[in-house]
Amino acid sequence: RYAKLRVATALLERAIERYRVENQAPILKRAGELFPQLTDDRYTALRVGREERGIVAVVSDGAELGPHELSTGTRYQLYLALRLASVERFIAGSEPLPLVLDDVTVHVDDARKKRTFSVLADIAERVQILFFTHHAQDAELAALACGERAVIHELTRETAASADGARESDERAFHG
Repeated sequence: RYAKLRVATALLERAIERYRVENQAPILKRAGELFPQLTDDRYTALRVGREERGIVAVVSDGAELGPHELSTGTRYQLYLALRLASVERFIAGSEPLPLVLDDVTVHVDDARKKRTFSVLADIAERVQILFFTHHAQDAELAALACGERAVIHELTRETAASADGARESDERAFHG
């Protein structure tokens, strides 16, 4: 029984390592291309740190900063770059699914927001993006970046109230 568990463990570890090698490198490479775009070239790359203890952002002078050393907005952009790279990797070999993003620019300054929407507009050429925000300016920036392709649906208090009323009547009809 012990030998079977050891063999199974070894096989699983090999499969995990093979997946990591085949997928992590391309995802990290692509995220490393997106990250400078998102950060207005403040950072030049992403890579596995010298100690191999995680991903680091590389500043133009070569200094490496771990995620905990980045500002909140930059950390969000790091995670967005990784997510976008993962999505691109996925859709390269599969039928694309919609990408749902909720207020991913909430901690980002205006200049970087413009860059973020430019990157998202490029990715929207290959995958549908549903971007939720309660900031009118974000919707405007998305529209500027995407042009005619952007479809903005504004949910006002009135439409929310009528949607709640419709839902309540549906619930009454279903339950009653």
